[in-house]
Amino acid sequence: MPVRDLYKGGAWALALVGAQFAVARGGAVRIVSAGLGLAELNEQAPGYDITFSEGNPNTVPGGGSFDSRASWWRAIGGCDALNACVERLQPSSVLVALPAGYLDAVAPTLRAIADRMGDDLVCALACKPSARARDLLAPNIIPVKAAQTTTLQGNAGQAPLSALAYVLAGTEGAGCLDRRFVEERLAQLATRDTPLYPKRQRVGPDHAADWITKALGSPQPPASASEALRRYRAAGFALEQKHFHGIFANVRGETCP
Repeated sequence: MPVRDLYKGGAWALALVGAQFAVARGGAVRIVSAGLGLAELNEQAPGYDITFSEGNPNTVPGGGSFDSRASWWRAIGGCDALNACVERLQPSSVLVALPAGYLDAVAPTLRAIADRMGDDLVCALACKPSARARDLLAPNIIPVKAAQTTTLQGNAGQAPLSALAYVLAGTEGAGCLDRRFVEERLAQLATRDTPLYPKRQRVGPDHAADWITKALGSPQPPASASEALRRYRAAGFALEQKHFHGIFANVRGETCP
């Protein structure tokens, strides 16, 4: 199927928004993939199940390290494909928005491209990049801060993609999208001045049991332990998820799985 139909989820939806804005201003879009190397949106591709992200059964071999990610991407042709793409298209600038593991994979290639084009013309929007990526791409990384996610779409992990879409939106008549332009656009974002994650009070299992009992007897009882826990935390209280689920099951007279 076409690559644009191969992926699902919120992050991919944001990627497609950014792609739409890029194409509208005459840009070219490429996808960094752990299975395909470098892909175009409309090319045909098979399904696959491998990732640069950690904590997944299908993470690339040794995928928890910078070197293994970069080596894998080079081995499946991603490095050569990106270099050839830049050489052929001669873009005025290169903008990248990737999760940390994927930025590791392409960092050596981006370093070489920035050496040829100039650091101000290769910008990598990133949230919590690895130390190795920061060292290699120090002049190129533009951090997307968690405080900015208040006015960006998606969650904190999707912030680079959302920030890229924000930067590209309405730029059809703009000049070169260099580092200065990107930073000025991001500086216009409103940032929250309160903690991203509110401090919650830990009050113990007895409090949780009493709260669950009252919640279940309310006109709008929670339909599940997960919903109850969300409400409990929204009310400013904290309890470990598994423990809370066990208490919820006990209050309802169920066996906790």
